[in-house]
Amino acid sequence: MTYIRKRSIALKRLASRRLRQTRAKLRKLDLSLTIELNFLFLKISLTLKSRQ
Repeated sequence: MTYIRKRSIALKRLASRRLRQTRAKLRKLDLSLTIELNFLFLKISLTLKSRQ
């Protein structure tokens, strides 16, 4: 019984670690995406201003 319990604890730890890693990656991706979108928006607004 203890073996099974130890195994499940180890698996839970692994799963939580994976979740944390993926969340960090997603956060980084989200940040870069928002930065890119902001750049695009700035470019568009600048072009609009220069045309006026």
